[in-house]
Amino acid sequence: MRYFNQPVKIIDDFFEFCLLYTDLALEQEYIKSEHIFPGNISKPINEINEKIFHNFAKKIITHLNGKQEITHMYTFFNYVTKLDEDHDINIYYPNFDFSGIIFLNSIENNDVVFYNRIDNNFTPSITIKMKENRCIIFSPKEYFKIHNSFINNENDKLVTLRFFGQVS
Repeated sequence: MRYFNQPVKIIDDFFEFCLLYTDLALEQEYIKSEHIFPGNISKPINEINEKIFHNFAKKIITHLNGKQEITHMYTFFNYVTKLDEDHDINIYYPNFDFSGIIFLNSIENNDVVFYNRIDNNFTPSITIKMKENRCIIFSPKEYFKIHNSFINNENDKLVTLRFFGQVS
């Protein structure tokens, strides 16, 4: 399998109209995530609205180190509440070329932390503050964690758009 080098990239004010994506996310039905993601996930965005999916893919490709085409991309909305279990440090699916998260809202005083791993020891390497409409693109082989212990109210939800894919 081939990989390309995707450094951690932060894009603030990613969507021109973030509230449209937030509203779309809040309208969806969710199921409990069976994967490495905490909380609940929607069906894939291409099944929700194909036009939004294609526009999103066009925007993402402009941030992927000179790549011309996304050959496969999986996108979905994700929400986490106070009641969801905190997950361990993890990686996305390492057989993909890129991955990312966009915060459609934010909860104050929370960070995304990336880690270096040596044997079974993890040390923080990059800390990024959570911010509404902030996109973070990174290699799916990067270890990271988003803590959900920051949510104080049972009615609060952290709403994100998660994505990962392959390029040619």
